[in-house]
Amino acid sequence: MTSTARTDRRGQPSARSRSHRMGSWFSVVARTGRLPAFIVACSCTVLLYGFLFSGDFAVNDVTVRGAQLGDAREIAGTTEAFGASVFRVQPDRIAERLAEHPYVERVVVETRLPSRVVVTLTEREPALVWVTNDGPLLVDRYGHVLKDADQDGLPQVESDSVRLQPGGAIETGKISAVLALQEEIGPDIQVITWNQRNGLTVQLHDGRLIIFGESDRFPLKMAVYQEVSTRDLPWWVLDLREPDRPYYE
Repeated sequence: MTSTARTDRRGQPSARSRSHRMGSWFSVVARTGRLPAFIVACSCTVLLYGFLFSGDFAVNDVTVRGAQLGDAREIAGTTEAFGASVFRVQPDRIAERLAEHPYVERVVVETRLPSRVVVTLTEREPALVWVTNDGPLLVDRYGHVLKDADQDGLPQVESDSVRLQPGGAIETGKISAVLALQEEIGPDIQVITWNQRNGLTVQLHDGRLIIFGESDRFPLKMAVYQEVSTRDLPWWVLDLREPDRPYYE
């Protein structure tokens, strides 16, 4: 004897037939052990989601290491991590945002369970203070303008430069010349100036003035100054803009 499944008017299996088939499927799944495994998998997924995104893992501590020029509280706020699940924090994106600060050389962002983010900064090191009419700027030895700020113990250059912004740059040759001056005759220097007319000039504590001009051929200019300073010459102004033909008065 053969049996035929009932069909509806459109020739499709009836609801009763479909129900019978579903029941058969569940019966097979139950006998093979797949149904319990499926239920366990779903339960584990729900539990895992609740575990990962529960309030127990909301970030409540952002530790900032290595901040000297930067403000640790400001940097912590920039991460936008507070209150977010530690599993949803994206360290690479945070690091990209922080690297946009001109004073940041390198940055590493890490997450720590259960609710902590650690930011480790390596900052650029200020080499001098470049003073404009708008205020002092910290600059590193490569000419990167790091921040609007002053810092004791660094050589200062008074300049007529147009407004410089953090993130801008000063010609490396100028910075190298100033640092060389500071190393060679730092204790004798009263004021270092850079202007469009005379370039780099130095006034000594005794009132004498040295005009170095642009930063080109600066080692030669320094050598000429050292030679002149060893001689007993009564000069008040020493012009070294043309080191092959130094002029003094």
